[in-house]
Amino acid sequence: MVLNLLIAAFCVLANGFFVAAEFGLVKVRISQLMTRSRKGDLRAHATLHIVQRLDSYLSVTQLGVTLSSLALGWVGEPAVAKLFELGLVSLGFMADEPQGSHPWLHGVAFTTAFIAITTFHIVVGEQAPKILAIRKAEAVAMAVSRPIQLFYSVAYPFLWVLSALSRLVLKLMRVPAAQLADSELSAEEIRVIVSGGQIDPTKRELIERVISGTDRPVRSIMVPRVDMATLSLVDSPERVMNVARTTGYSRLPLIEEHDPDKVIGYIYIKDLIVGDGLPSGGIRALRRDILFVPESRKVGDTLKDFQKTRIPIAIVVDEYGGTSGLVTVEDILEEIVGEIQDELDVELPRVVKRDDGSVIVDGMLASADLASIGIEVEPIEGHDTVAGHIVSELGRLARPGDVVRIGPYDATVEDVRRRRVTRVRLTPRPASIVPPKVEPEGEEETKGEG
Repeated sequence: MVLNLLIAAFCVLANGFFVAAEFGLVKVRISQLMTRSRKGDLRAHATLHIVQRLDSYLSVTQLGVTLSSLALGWVGEPAVAKLFELGLVSLGFMADEPQGSHPWLHGVAFTTAFIAITTFHIVVGEQAPKILAIRKAEAVAMAVSRPIQLFYSVAYPFLWVLSALSRLVLKLMRVPAAQLADSELSAEEIRVIVSGGQIDPTKRELIERVISGTDRPVRSIMVPRVDMATLSLVDSPERVMNVARTTGYSRLPLIEEHDPDKVIGYIYIKDLIVGDGLPSGGIRALRRDILFVPESRKVGDTLKDFQKTRIPIAIVVDEYGGTSGLVTVEDILEEIVGEIQDELDVELPRVVKRDDGSVIVDGMLASADLASIGIEVEPIEGHDTVAGHIVSELGRLARPGDVVRIGPYDATVEDVRRRRVTRVRLTPRPASIVPPKVEPEGEEETKGEG
């Protein structure tokens, strides 16, 4: 009986070992192991080997947990039940009765043993190792790496047989062979991981920008058609250079007949400077190919288009094939990393907070960016900016002085240029006034009479 009790204790400890190994290997960070491995830490190198083949080694830990639990139930419970039964007899319960004449004695002992073994199993063999592995993942993972590798080598033939039998059963059930599990994480899962990890605010903000920025439609970051600077086939070298100096742009769309809907390419100003003026073929000879992307194309997909074609500028077209605006590689990079100011840029604040509590915002500010100042706006199909939101609410072109409601604010149009809202004042709406409670007629008289 003593031997069986020792075996039961060993089974509980073995179960705890495999549980700790499973959670430790899952929770440990590969970056930490790689750093230690580069420094010559052999245990970290062994652990890294396991983590890179996690599916196979998790099968080993599951096998260990299963065998330990089965052995505990087989050996532990009878031994502990016998111990409790002898204890009851030694205390004088039914000592004078013939052995086996009272079956309830064995039932009580077995039930007590089951409760004791289960409690010991859960606390020592499950919960404690699990919590330890979660809190000390790196230390636990490296501590169990060598024993797990040894157990894997011993159990590999058995695991192979189990895998073969599983595949056979699935084949008989006409279930196709499982493909490799999809390891891709959704944007929301990445946000949860980032918010719960030990990542500094700068990196966290960059990851958030990559997730949210690349998933937006390209129309939300494009330069609108009315703000596009273009060159025409009939432009003289003097006008080309004047437009380049005035706008500060090095790449300008090339159009026919001064029609922005007839874009045929773009001009790289450096070609004009290096060539010392226009070639004999005119400005058309300097034309370079330009990309065309639909308004609904995602920013991330547009960036891939730029990388694939090595063309850094694209015309955004609407559903009718007309020019809606343009977007460049720099526009996308600024969407991800924030504004990039060079020596020619004049930084104009897009959000200005006033002392009276109001906020002045650029009309082209994305509606989604209003969340940064505490304003949540319901998205409107086809409109991604504050100006678009206002025009949608009005149902017509905006005029200075127009007021619409945006979240908890009244949005007042401050400035309109070329039919486009350029500046908006957001004023907090006054708190709702609760009307005074009106008592039913005759109630005061009733109270007075009382």
